[in-house]
Amino acid sequence: MMNQSMNHFLKSRYDIELPVELYLFKSSYCNIYLLETGGKGLLVDAGKEGKEQAFLDFLAQVNLEPKTLKYIVLTHTHNDHTGALRGIAEATGAKIAVHANEADNLREGYTRAPLGTGLFTKTISFIGRKVAPSNLRYPPVEPDIILGKEQQEDFEHWHIEWFHTPGHTDGSVTYITDGKVALPGDDIFGIRRNDSMPWFANDLNALKKSWELLLDSGAQIFLPAHGKPVTREILEQSYRKLAG
Repeated sequence: MMNQSMNHFLKSRYDIELPVELYLFKSSYCNIYLLETGGKGLLVDAGKEGKEQAFLDFLAQVNLEPKTLKYIVLTHTHNDHTGALRGIAEATGAKIAVHANEADNLREGYTRAPLGTGLFTKTISFIGRKVAPSNLRYPPVEPDIILGKEQQEDFEHWHIEWFHTPGHTDGSVTYITDGKVALPGDDIFGIRRNDSMPWFANDLNALKKSWELLLDSGAQIFLPAHGKPVTREILEQSYRKLAG
């Protein structure tokens, strides 16, 4: 799956029909998702710096003008999710939403590397935190909407709800459309077979509680920012392993 509508895939593979068009855009190694209905778009995450024009070209491919993108809502503020944010926002005029716990990160243009959950990723995290923190920077942006702090603007047009799901980061957010399809950012990875554990997470206890929330939500399929779709069964299996 690459830069395409997800609706046929969700219907044929999982018998899920959505009232919105859901598109996947591959921004380097990061999956970002566009929801469109009534000629208006909402983007979940913005992807890597340098991919701004590729995304704008993608909008044209799905017959959307830049100004029809109304919101960019963030799952968290690591630079593979925010690098292209300022460029896309400036080109489209879209409002930016981020959780209150990471709004200052966005204003500064820097979010510290998360902790690794395995030996290899712990090494990567150490390098990112101690040796090359400048590589984690991204163009700073002033958010328009602070989730969890201010009265929320209405995302109902796109049949989407947001849930604070800390674990990967303190301000991680999951977006669920039509109560069925969850977009969890990096709280869930779809890279290993039959395992949804993210490669990086700052707080495993918070992640466990967030997974409980997601399982209680009734979502049937989880579309992560890295890897392939994760089924509810795989998340349940990974939850049992994490909970011990």
